[in-house]
Amino acid sequence: MDTDGIVIRIKTPVGDMDSPVDYPFLLNFNDLLVAIREVMPEATVTAFEYEDEVGDRITVRSDEELKAMLSYYCNTMTEQRINGLLPDPLQIFPRAGKTPGIRNIHGLKVNTRPSPANDCAQTVPNAAANNSLKKSSAELKRILSNGQINGQDIEYQEQLGHGNGGTVYKANHLSYKRVLAVKVIPLDITVELQKQIMSELEILYKCDSPYIITFFGAFFVENRISICTEFMDGGSLDVYKRIPEYVLGRIAVALALGMFPYPQIQKNQGSLMPLQLLQCIVDEDPPVLPVGQFSETFVHFVTQCMKRQPKERPAPNNLMEHPFIAQHNDGSAEVVSQWVSHSLEERRRLQV
Repeated sequence: MDTDGIVIRIKTPVGDMDSPVDYPFLLNFNDLLVAIREVMPEATVTAFEYEDEVGDRITVRSDEELKAMLSYYCNTMTEQRINGLLPDPLQIFPRAGKTPGIRNIHGLKVNTRPSPANDCAQTVPNAAANNSLKKSSAELKRILSNGQINGQDIEYQEQLGHGNGGTVYKANHLSYKRVLAVKVIPLDITVELQKQIMSELEILYKCDSPYIITFFGAFFVENRISICTEFMDGGSLDVYKRIPEYVLGRIAVALALGMFPYPQIQKNQGSLMPLQLLQCIVDEDPPVLPVGQFSETFVHFVTQCMKRQPKERPAPNNLMEHPFIAQHNDGSAEVVSQWVSHSLEERRRLQV
């Protein structure tokens, strides 16, 4: 799909509203529906239409149908450019019904002539709709404009991993002589993955913490976005053996302490706002550690953390008092790094 910006023209009974969209591949059905409803607040809009090459109206009711519409429009836009023409805006026609309270029971006719350019009533919803469509693309543009990296600076070395969200490479930054991890994401992924990636990109961009990998920048190349971050030379955790308790204990301490980044809240003895759940709780019983393979304090710690009912689970400040946490809360980060180094050496010996 063409990654250039497009202009969407919403056709309404009181006139047309043009809204530029910088990154159409980030647009989803609900975003566009919200923009339409802000332009037509008195109507119930659940879908919209566009015209194909022969003038037939095609209805859009989902993200998949929106993607098909954008693909058709981008192909049309490319043909117009090849022929030396200025691409027309993508025209959409909202399918609206009157709300129950304002049905036209007297057969009154609506004036369909475009409103004057200085009509204040038309200006307000237009601005609101523009904000809805531009929000995600503006955030992405802000992140991209702050980066100091482009595709010409990157020399790819080896693939580190691959998943639904893209492929991660080890790479050299030629100008800065720095080793990076570059996550390359295709733009033809699902809408849910797009949202997940945008959330990840925004977190990396805004967070500045020694416990989070450094974000160096992001850039577009053709139909892919590349996210450049700090390269962790220890590699992926799944290449190591099972993490021993004395290492996992330090990690648990860090996780528990990480729940209190706001000292002013603790000072006022307030409570933290609940975090948005990252995954649904499954119906099955929580997993239990194998008997005899772990210490009694660790088994109890995990069991307490896996309690299904929130009232039964200990709060982070209570976890800090648990014997397992207290045993490993000695401030020694070297224990973890030494274990990683030792495991890497052992892995290299086995590969020889």
